[in-house]
Amino acid sequence: MHLQQNYKVAAGFTIIELVAVVVIASVMSAAAIPLFSSKSAYDERFFYDDLLQALRFSQHLAIASGCSVQVSFLITGYSLLQDTNCNVSSPEFSLITLRPGINEAYSNESLPSVISFSSSISPLVFNSQGQVLNDSGVVINQARVNIGERSILIEGETGFSR
Repeated sequence: MHLQQNYKVAAGFTIIELVAVVVIASVMSAAAIPLFSSKSAYDERFFYDDLLQALRFSQHLAIASGCSVQVSFLITGYSLLQDTNCNVSSPEFSLITLRPGINEAYSNESLPSVISFSSSISPLVFNSQGQVLNDSGVVINQARVNIGERSILIEGETGFSR
């Protein structure tokens, strides 16, 4: 005699599996929701990082080329111009500085509207020694650029931006 037993397999999930899925979904949503609600914080950080890099690039370009580089602060952002004739006594800032690698004007005039932007000295000029000058050609002590809640401090004598 042969006994045949039919077992039915129950289809579904255990309570542990369901709890694990709910916990994972909760953690993921808790991490993702702030990303959607505060985009301005990311825009502010992007603009801050971009300007800081532009200031550092300006100083390096001025030292490497021997020609002064001007950083002009606009209502909507900034732009970089290089001295056309490398004349220390009367510089003429009309040569458009290009971003390395992409050959586009090194500027950012897309300041997000919700971010405040100000500079204690405008324009800033980096000379061939890497020092920061005001528009009168005098080495400054330091300058501060405020971007929303963040600020960049530029040391005049060394040109260091942080």
